[in-house]
Amino acid sequence: MPAGATYDCIATTTLGSAQATVTFSSISGDYTDLLITGQIKGTQNAALLLRVGNGSVDTGSNYSVTTFAARYNQGSVDVASERYSSITSIYASGSTWYSGTNFGTLQMNLANYSNTTTNKTIITRLDTVENANYCGPSAVVGLWRSTSAINIVTFSNNGGNFDVGSTFSLYGIKAA
Repeated sequence: MPAGATYDCIATTTLGSAQATVTFSSISGDYTDLLITGQIKGTQNAALLLRVGNGSVDTGSNYSVTTFAARYNQGSVDVASERYSSITSIYASGSTWYSGTNFGTLQMNLANYSNTTTNKTIITRLDTVENANYCGPSAVVGLWRSTSAINIVTFSNNGGNFDVGSTFSLYGIKAA
């Protein structure tokens, strides 16, 4: 027989106006992992950035990422992979994203976010569909080099805003 619900919706934000950042703060340490989902759209071609912290957002060079992106562009496919170390945020979309008139689908897992003995691993998937001729997925594995528990998460659209109607939801995942 299956156990009770393992996901709790902690918070949801739907933007009524364009804004540069979205923040979830005062995140409880009552779960083992966090899941963030979203239907997001940017106002211009930019990098989707993530910063986390404990008490305040860490803006130091304590992040690393490995990215993979594939883009279908009018019959051809472009594939790219990048690695960045000692940077000031996680490129949650690879280097750039833009979803044109359509919303992109975001799924982000923050493993062991409340653990105070390990660095934090963050896995992100973002699918964008700009139009019938240009679309693609990206995947990112990020690392926050800190043993502090995460209790604040901030997204920014570096160089642009998140558009009206963009939605971000934060879920807590209980231990099985």
